[in-house]
Amino acid sequence: MLARCHTANIVSHIRCTNSYNEHTKETDNFLPGWTAVYNESMSWRSVSRLERAFIYTSPTEQEYSYGGKIATYPGGGYVADLTEHADQASGLIQDLE
Repeated sequence: MLARCHTANIVSHIRCTNSYNEHTKETDNFLPGWTAVYNESMSWRSVSRLERAFIYTSPTEQEYSYGGKIATYPGGGYVADLTEHADQASGLIQDLE
C-alpha cells in the first residue's frame, strides 16, 4: 500500500510504504554516514557526539510509541544530542547533514 507523503523542497523523491513493523525496524549501530557497522567494543565515553547519533538507543519505560499515518513507531532509535550550546548544536547539525 502506497501512502501520500509531504516532503521538504530539498527532498526530491520520497516513497512511503507501510512496511515498518517491530521485526523490520533498524537497531544496528553505525558510524557517521550510515556506511559501516559501529565497533561494539568501543567505550561510550570515547565516541564523539556525532558518532553517538548513529548508535541505536533502546526505549526507556517513560517513552511512548508514536502513531503515524502509516504505522506505529516505538520509542528509541537514533538520537543526536544537540546540547544547550547553540554553536555546538549548529556544528553537529551541519555534520549530520
